Amino acid sequence: MKNGKCSAVAACLAVAAFACFHLLGVQAGQQPQQSDQNRVIQNLRAFAKIYGYVKYFHPSDEASDTDWHKFAVLGVAAVKTAMDQEELETRLRELFLPIAPTMRLYRSGRKPTGPVLHSPEDPSGLKTVAWQHLGIELGRSRTYSSKRINRKSKSPAGDEDESEKLFDKVPAIGECIEAKVSLGLHCQIPLALYSDQESTLGSTGDYPFQALKKRLSQIVLDKLPADDEDVRFANLIIAWNVFQHFYPYFDVVKVNWESVLTKSLRETKESSGTKEFYDVMRRLVEKLQDGHGGVYFPDMMPSGRFPVQLDWVENQLVVVYAGDSKNLRRGDIIRSFDGILAERALKDIEQFISGSPQWKRSVSTVRRVGAGEIGTVIRLLIQRGDQEFEVEVERVDYADVQKSKDRLIEQIEEGIYYVNLTTATMDEIDSRMKSLAKAEGVIFDLRGYPRGGNHEVLQHLITEPVTSARWNKPQVIYPDQKNLVGYDTSGRWQLTPKEPTLRGTIIFLTNARAISYAESIMGIVEHYHLAEIVGQPTAGTNGNVNPFKLIGGYRINWTGMKVLKHDGSQHHLIGIRPTVGVRRTIKAVREG
Repeated sequence: MKNGKCSAVAACLAVAAFACFHLLGVQAGQQPQQSDQNRVIQNLRAFAKIYGYVKYFHPSDEASDTDWHKFAVLGVAAVKTAMDQEELETRLRELFLPIAPTMRLYRSGRKPTGPVLHSPEDPSGLKTVAWQHLGIELGRSRTYSSKRINRKSKSPAGDEDESEKLFDKVPAIGECIEAKVSLGLHCQIPLALYSDQESTLGSTGDYPFQALKKRLSQIVLDKLPADDEDVRFANLIIAWNVFQHFYPYFDVVKVNWESVLTKSLRETKESSGTKEFYDVMRRLVEKLQDGHGGVYFPDMMPSGRFPVQLDWVENQLVVVYAGDSKNLRRGDIIRSFDGILAERALKDIEQFISGSPQWKRSVSTVRRVGAGEIGTVIRLLIQRGDQEFEVEVERVDYADVQKSKDRLIEQIEEGIYYVNLTTATMDEIDSRMKSLAKAEGVIFDLRGYPRGGNHEVLQHLITEPVTSARWNKPQVIYPDQKNLVGYDTSGRWQLTPKEPTLRGTIIFLTNARAISYAESIMGIVEHYHLAEIVGQPTAGTNGNVNPFKLIGGYRINWTGMKVLKHDGSQHHLIGIRPTVGVRRTIKAVREG
């Protein structure tokens, strides 16, 4: 980086820091000692809890008009240096009351008496403003929505409208969040406010919002380095709150998410630089056990991959497709990578992969193991028959690894057809549909992700209309996923029969590489008994992804809806189970 750019970044940080300290009366050089790490973590926990409550559930105009990424950076800088509980409480008030003037902070045993919100003597003509979330809208989305009813405001997608209700139930005046946010400190935050034609009511003017907004305008996010400690803490707090309030699978994923916050804050404090924090965030998302879950940062994505295709076969890492490799053959067993035992290498990778055990092993073997920069060399210990020897191979572009000799559609013997749903297009399948309809049997290969539109093949297997599994978008008006209103179940596939109908024996091949869209297809096959399912369980992750961006170039993917099987039973982590379980063998791999 050139000195001029360094200076610009430093100047920006200095302005932001000055704004933070000026706002909250922090003296220059007042930094916590290493021995006070627990106090820093508890301060940040308190800020993180209130941050999520106010951002997603307090319906004031001020909260709707706040840049919450900037506010996260500002708040982290302010609270982490608070030296005791009294100072922390003061700084939290100065941060949040300009945005949520009706919020109350109080110590244990000193709960305020009287109504949460002082109502006007005559509330006629006033409207009740409150948040409704269908999932959570984190950007432009046709699937998820967040609306502040009865008030014109900008949605997360940037649209401005007076929102109609997303569903019937809304918080009533007087309902509030009552929560403990740190040792001895509690908050009380109204979930509904009155509004007139001008604004939501409740501001006293004691903590002017415009002064806070001016200070936020001095923070330029694009110029904040991703490895700055305040940015790292802010990103963690933003992400943790999304999952705390909206991740739909905590009923089946047994994890103490509150403890994850504390542990992740501590790891962030102890991390140094982007790489270590990237690992902190990956461990956070791994705890969700969400096959869609992932953390993406451009500088951390290796460009090169292992030059052959691998699979976990008979508890060994085996080459299943060698392509044009001069050193490796189909059926070779890889014992180690650069001196690290193969299974140890896979487990080191899988600690950062979110999802079911079968999905983790699939991703680690197929995509991740041996990854690095294109052109770099990796040293392997290979077993071939009774011999063990070392070879060196060069990492290549991942796209080249994917170019295998997979078949599309072919007749494999008289009257028996094979259709690869991961490579053949629906147009290609339609062009052969008459032949498939006359066949004695058709094998559909769905060991992976299907081409778009290939679910239409199901319409040639049915004689009556069918629907997809239950796609449930959570209806949320309360924090911490308490008292969930219910689910919006619209959007399910409604498939009707198409001619010609395939009358022969139908088989679907599948395994853990079948995820999401593939599992929507396989769920219909399973429930309506349309075919034998041969192979291994699918990934156990379905539902629309709901990505969001963080400061400094990070992006996070996760599943925003709850998918259940047709009968209402659990799909997540379980997947679609085969009716005929079959495992690969090394002998079969060698024989092709």
